[in-house]
Amino acid sequence: MNKNLTPAATVLVLRDSKEGIEVLMVKRSKKSPFGNLYVFPGGKIDEADFNNNLKSRCHNNSFDDITFANIIAAIRETFEEVGILLATDENGDDFKINSLNEERFSLYRKDLLKNTISILDILENEDLYLDLSSFRQLSNWITPELEKRRFDTRFFAAEMPKDQPTLHDGNELTNSLWITPKEAIKKAWNGEIKMILPTSKNLEQTFDFNSTNELISFYKSKGSSEIKSILPKFKKVDGKWEGRLPDDEGYEDF
Repeated sequence: MNKNLTPAATVLVLRDSKEGIEVLMVKRSKKSPFGNLYVFPGGKIDEADFNNNLKSRCHNNSFDDITFANIIAAIRETFEEVGILLATDENGDDFKINSLNEERFSLYRKDLLKNTISILDILENEDLYLDLSSFRQLSNWITPELEKRRFDTRFFAAEMPKDQPTLHDGNELTNSLWITPKEAIKKAWNGEIKMILPTSKNLEQTFDFNSTNELISFYKSKGSSEIKSILPKFKKVDGKWEGRLPDDEGYEDF
C-alpha cells in the first residue's frame, strides 16, 4: 500500500422502512478531516483491529485478514461515533440496548474513545459476538493525489440490529439522521446537506434494491476481486476544475 495513504473503513448501516431502504448518515464537525460533510460512520484502521483473538468472538467470518480488520474498524467506529454495537449473543440473537445495560455500555463507549479499553475487552466482558454475515464490501475509494491527507477507504454495507438507539457523539459528529439514499442525494443537489463524491456514489449503489436483505444478498454473490479501487483524478482545464473516474473516457491520460 502507498505509505502516503491511511487505511480506513466506513459502513452504510441500513434498515428497511415503508419508504424503502434507509441509511444512517452522520455530519462531521468542523474540526474533522471531512468538516461539515455528511458521511457514514467510520474512521482509520487501528493496530488493535488486526488482533487475531477477535476471530474467536465472531460468527460467520469468511473474510481475509485485511478485510476482517477493516470490518472490525467499521464496527468499532460505529459504536464510538453513534453508539450502535453490531453484536449478537452466543446464539446469534441481536444484542439489545435496554435500561439494565444502557449506562454500562455508555461507559464502554467513553472508555473506547479514550483508548482505555478495546472492542475485544467489551465482547469478552459481556459475552458478545460479532456476526459478520450481513457485512459486504460495496467499494474501495482512494483520496485524489492533490489532497494533503489521503485515505484508502473501504465502504461496507451492514444491517442495523433492532432495538438499538442512535446517539452521535457530539464531538466528531454534530448530527445524525436516517434517510433514504435517494432523498439524501436530493438534499445534496438542493444544497441542504454537503457530501463528497464517494458518499454520493455509494448511496447510488443502493438505488436498485427494495430491501436490505436484497442488497446484501446481491453483494454476497460478488467476489472481492470484482471490487476495484477507485482513484478520482482532478485537474484544472481552462481555469476550471474537471474530474475523471476510472470508467470515464480519457481517464488514463487525464
